[in-house]
Amino acid sequence: MDEDPYALETVRSSQVPIALILKYKIMTTNPKTNRQTTGNVGMYYACYQLSRLGLNVMPTSRNAKGADIIAYTPDQTRFLSFQVKAQTKLSNISLRQSLDDIDCDWWIVVTDVYSDPITFVLTKDEIKQSARLYKGNYWAQGKQLDNTITRNGWNRILCPPNPNNTELSDQTFTQLDKIKRWARNPDQINHQLIRAFLELEKVGHVTKEAFKKRCESKYHVKNFASNFSSMLTDRGGSNGKVFREDGINVWMWPQVRTEVDRYFK
Repeated sequence: MDEDPYALETVRSSQVPIALILKYKIMTTNPKTNRQTTGNVGMYYACYQLSRLGLNVMPTSRNAKGADIIAYTPDQTRFLSFQVKAQTKLSNISLRQSLDDIDCDWWIVVTDVYSDPITFVLTKDEIKQSARLYKGNYWAQGKQLDNTITRNGWNRILCPPNPNNTELSDQTFTQLDKIKRWARNPDQINHQLIRAFLELEKVGHVTKEAFKKRCESKYHVKNFASNFSSMLTDRGGSNGKVFREDGINVWMWPQVRTEVDRYFK
């Protein structure tokens, strides 16, 4: 609700205690103009999404320099730092005078925080690559942050590092067109594996053991190992690269997730 200056002047001119006048002003101030409130909404939304990945999440002091969020895996083998920027709409982000100060592992940009939040999950290198110098300050270009990899790309965070640095290349995914066909056929095994993964992901990070149990118990998938292996690569007669795994955990490739979100409703 926007402030009504005429109504507020009427309140001031009456014999009303100052506390009530201040309360009226707070109640009639649009929260969207409050940068601190916007920042808090973005940070806690990021904490919520990171917790869904199965991470232990700790916000830092809002006035502290550096990371806004520290998170680590339950086995304490990985510790990650996050910088969060919250906006009512996607725009350029000030990086100040030096790119050397960008040291958090990940940057999370949360937009539309007062409606349906949209997030952009970026590495620190991607933030630096988007930077442009203007009047002595660097600015991350908002339009360059939005692509099919970064938009709502939460599953990127726990993916194991890609030694070939091909994560941002759609050229390595030659069978993405199959996902639309799989989505239309719920009795198809590839459909069932994707559906099982999405169900498990709703409650946390997906382990290979839990994934196997869900596929076998709910969808009665036989030969899980061979069917799963066929969704790890585009080579030969495989079903196509959908998942990544490290022997314990399972992830879905960001490029694939974009197509899955489009067709698996």
